[in-house]
Amino acid sequence: GHDVALSHLQTIAKLLGPNKGNPGIADREVRQKIASVITAIARHEEEDGKSKSAVLQNVCKSLARLCASHHKHIEECNFDEVLPVLNGLGGPPEEDGGWAFYVHSKSKADADPRKLTPLVYCCFHFIYDEDGVLSRGALKALKSLVSAAAAIGKNAWLQMIETTFISSVRAGLTSHDANARRAFVLLMAEVSRSFASYD
Repeated sequence: GHDVALSHLQTIAKLLGPNKGNPGIADREVRQKIASVITAIARHEEEDGKSKSAVLQNVCKSLARLCASHHKHIEECNFDEVLPVLNGLGGPPEEDGGWAFYVHSKSKADADPRKLTPLVYCCFHFIYDEDGVLSRGALKALKSLVSAAAAIGKNAWLQMIETTFISSVRAGLTSHDANARRAFVLLMAEVSRSFASYD
């Protein structure tokens, strides 16, 4: 049930991230379709389990904003939608729009950081963006995720860093894009620094 839906969600979310050392799917329309599929999985999961996942609802809302296109030029990014989400993720994790804020839930089962995966992959995708505002915003958001995971220190958070995060960073280090590669080096350094006290 719950775990199967989550693993589907994570698999599909991967499509929003980079592919090997490349930015991945750039077409905004395709990205919006992927976001819709993730939202549909989240809804199906709710109907199945009869429980509303506030975490997934908020993640899906923000995901739609991260994939939004400009209302006049559909192939262009809608900065008014994207930047507030990126800036929130790059801010203090516990505050509104921060990583830890998304997974605050009365239900322990709902407070699962794996539900953040679609947002994580979107940030990795933006690292490759030629627009410095987006790539810097994404880098700041991903650094904030690392420090949040280290501070929270719970297994589920650490697992997300070990799997989703590290594998994306490793792939990013093979990129031919010098700016993106530099960002991935900084992220690897952030992981080493944040988790220096861990075994």
